[in-house]
Amino acid sequence: GEVLSLENMLYGLLLPSGNDAAVAIAEHIGGGTEEKFVQMMNEKALELGALNTHFNNPHGLDDPEHYTTAKDLALIARYAFSIHKFREIVKTKSKEIKEGNYPRYIFSTNRLLWEFEGADGIKTGYTGNAGKCLVASADKEDVQLLSVILGTHNHFADSCTLLDFGFNNYKLTPLISKNKYCTTVKVESGSSDEVDLMTKDDISLALMENEIVKLNLIVPKSIKAPVFKEEQIGELQVYVGRDLACSTSLIAMSNIDIKKYTYILYKFFRVWMKG
Repeated sequence: GEVLSLENMLYGLLLPSGNDAAVAIAEHIGGGTEEKFVQMMNEKALELGALNTHFNNPHGLDDPEHYTTAKDLALIARYAFSIHKFREIVKTKSKEIKEGNYPRYIFSTNRLLWEFEGADGIKTGYTGNAGKCLVASADKEDVQLLSVILGTHNHFADSCTLLDFGFNNYKLTPLISKNKYCTTVKVESGSSDEVDLMTKDDISLALMENEIVKLNLIVPKSIKAPVFKEEQIGELQVYVGRDLACSTSLIAMSNIDIKKYTYILYKFFRVWMKG
């Protein structure tokens, strides 16, 4: 047998679509069995909200119990693209692997890396039942777009059409600034009766002209002391039309200690003296 690093195996998986690499990685990560790794895949899909996806193998070859949708693939790809090493691999056009019994020179099957300006991923796919598929990504002027094409005759041309449409019709729009005051929540038994909440993250979205954006606050009516600065108290959701596009946490802007007995007495006597 051969011994290769996990990183080089990932290149062998993601560039030339090596099914043997998929099985070897699955057995390694899954503790010796493909089944355990497939279980992990399904758990991750549910965690990401890919509710119409079910995996039955690690390589994607045809199986009645192995299915997904374009939307679910977009959700999975968006998550994977948040991982630096993944982005580094899927934008690679070719790589020489010197490990193993002999050196290998592998090429990406994603022609968009050569043919579409700004293309930086992600992965082709093909089976007899699924047809030609491509999850593609590209970056232009700080706008990152994903496209998903399934079961087409020309997945490269169709992906270019989708990406061109996206870049021509969508603009990156700042919506929410980090650390911006958002709302106030009552605090029970605290040294202060309320605490201000601020947004944890910046949020910018690629939007079409005239798209309707709505913000939805999810906060409790009150919370109990103590409250710690930057503790998550609520959530700010961003809807585009009727669809939830993204969200950010609402965090406390300050510490609120538990109201101490001496403080309670002080407040009582102040009220009594005024009365």
